Amino acid sequence: MGFQYCPTVAIGGIKLHNLDSVLNCNVDSVAVVTAVTESINPIATVHTFREKINAYFNQPRQRGSQPRKWFAVGTQTSRNRA
Repeated sequence: MGFQYCPTVAIGGIKLHNLDSVLNCNVDSVAVVTAVTESINPIATVHTFREKINAYFNQPRQRGSQPRKWFAVGTQTSRNRA
């Protein structure tokens, strides 16, 4: 049985200040909750996360490596729900 690709998700303690280190571990996606829900400005925080994540995932990849994918969650948080 050969190697099977298994997507990885980084979960827990991810903040803007350590996002680059997390992404450099070659994860396929990140799950961010507290950094957004406890932010003074959740929409700006999500925007900044998206910019950094997009910049990382749009970098050229090594030949033969698996494609990187990430899924964005909306900017609605418990603080701004109707």
